[in-house]
Amino acid sequence: MRQAHVSSGILERVHVQYLERPQLLRSILHHITRGPIALVAAAGYGKTTLLHALAHQLPQSAVFPLSLADQDAAYLEARLQPRLSEPVPLLLDDVHVLEEAAEALAWLTERITASPERWVLSGRWLPKPLAHALHSLPTLYLTERELALSPEEVALWLQPLGYPPEQARAWHARTGGWPLAIAALAQLSVQYQAPEHVETSLEEYLHSYIFRRLWAELPEEVSAFLRLTGVALQFPLELAGHLWREVGPGLGEEAAQRAWQEIVRRRLFVESGTRQGYWRYHELFRAFLRAQAPERETVARAIVAWFRERDDYEMAIEQALADALWPEATE
Repeated sequence: MRQAHVSSGILERVHVQYLERPQLLRSILHHITRGPIALVAAAGYGKTTLLHALAHQLPQSAVFPLSLADQDAAYLEARLQPRLSEPVPLLLDDVHVLEEAAEALAWLTERITASPERWVLSGRWLPKPLAHALHSLPTLYLTERELALSPEEVALWLQPLGYPPEQARAWHARTGGWPLAIAALAQLSVQYQAPEHVETSLEEYLHSYIFRRLWAELPEEVSAFLRLTGVALQFPLELAGHLWREVGPGLGEEAAQRAWQEIVRRRLFVESGTRQGYWRYHELFRAFLRAQAPERETVARAIVAWFRERDDYEMAIEQALADALWPEATE
């Protein structure tokens, strides 16, 4: 369990517990002194969760979620350089954002080649220079095949809801053990039969079937909090409190605190952001949340204004671009 060291106004400290997958962790810990590890899979396969669980096993390690800002080689170097002088593992998330960032990739691949036994890299894909460098090293690759839940793991996740073994096996077959789909299914209060076949993509099925049923079960204060904070690319709790007061549902500050605690308690796909003390939702869940926010533009403008008031133009511009607020993005 890792503590969320955040406290701001109406929102107090909470604890986030990362689900561990012992077999995967053992494989990584066994290999990490031999060479780099690459977690390469589509969204929803638990890469970020696995990195944080690994960091819990390696107390001196550090997780670095990458963003578009890290395409600047000087910025990336400034973030990582202080840790390079220490003999500790470096866990990089979302390395795919470095695609086309030639200078940043050159700097990173040089450091990985110089000390390959300390790196764990996670992303939807590996940029070509990075993939080429890892190919020449004793790299352990974990892809969708290894990261997917086994039938036994699916049964374990669904056991608290009373799913019989045959239904758990059916859900494994329908989802291919996709962790995000099973985690969402495990949030529901009642059992659902696995469909005999899925005509849409798994991602569309997740949105239209599982997330929608989960949304219908959430208390009003929780769904209101998610609608607000789900617009943000990432948010500190100070920003969440500001949105709740300024453009929120008027349910009171205690309701916001209860909502945040419930989101964390139920692990509603919330994870650490790219900055210390920032939070974000899994990208697929966030896409769903944005579709539930009828006043999304109003909320987005409030987010941009909040960052601008604090001279955080980087976050203000990123948020403005994400919501097509072109005047705000160019001010």
